[in-house]
Amino acid sequence: MIWTIDKVQDGSFRAGMVCDTEKLRHFEAHPEAFSEFFVKEFARIVPELLSAGEVTRQFLAHQKIPLKSIKCGKLGYKDNAVLLGDSCHTMTPFHAMGMITGLEDVRVFFEEFRDPGVSALPEAMDSNGFAKEKPFCAPGTVQAYTEFRLPDIHTMVDFASEHYHELRIGVRSRITRIMNMIDRFLGGWLPALGWTTLYARIQFQHERFSVVKAKEQRQRKILGIIVASGAMLGASIVAAGIVSLQPRITSMLSVSTASHLSQMFSLSA
Repeated sequence: MIWTIDKVQDGSFRAGMVCDTEKLRHFEAHPEAFSEFFVKEFARIVPELLSAGEVTRQFLAHQKIPLKSIKCGKLGYKDNAVLLGDSCHTMTPFHAMGMITGLEDVRVFFEEFRDPGVSALPEAMDSNGFAKEKPFCAPGTVQAYTEFRLPDIHTMVDFASEHYHELRIGVRSRITRIMNMIDRFLGGWLPALGWTTLYARIQFQHERFSVVKAKEQRQRKILGIIVASGAMLGASIVAAGIVSLQPRITSMLSVSTASHLSQMFSLSA
């Protein structure tokens, strides 16, 4: 898969290519085969924009960076520290939600869990006359935040990884395109159903990612039932048509057979 990153001042574009590690290692060992692969997979770049030799040169010259997904099992230590953003989750860039998810971590923790009154408490002194360290948050806050936020973080990391396969394969799948068309149709004409695409839910709505996942699974299940029902209905209509036409077909075959036999007897005579 290849995508445009940004535009340079001279009017050209920088782009990145994503492929599995095994394929990358193969072309590093056999660079002479890379241009042929590139031409096959990415049409109208060679030779319209770049020569085959230049594509191979850039492939060998540029740094290859692995794309990783990381999920943490805890989002803090007791009530002394909390992990937010990339410190507790790393995701592939295919939904462009890494930074947004990190900012959402901050909003959720400070708006819904951390009590601002804790930091506003007056300083207390210990027996030696030194100021005691103020608690970061009330007891149990980090654990409560972890239990609430962890399912959403893990879901978003999975969404980002799955979106790579959708961009790589799904956009060329007729079934996927049909399902996306149905999603857009139902979302546009029956908004009361709350039906929309997974991409729209993630990018343009303000729902928990775990809720988004549950709604997407529900939509896919309903679509599966609709498709299966349509297939059964179509098969039933075809079967009913065949049954209704059976007498006529039988009559035509009988007439044809009788005519054929009469011609045989005429020739024999």
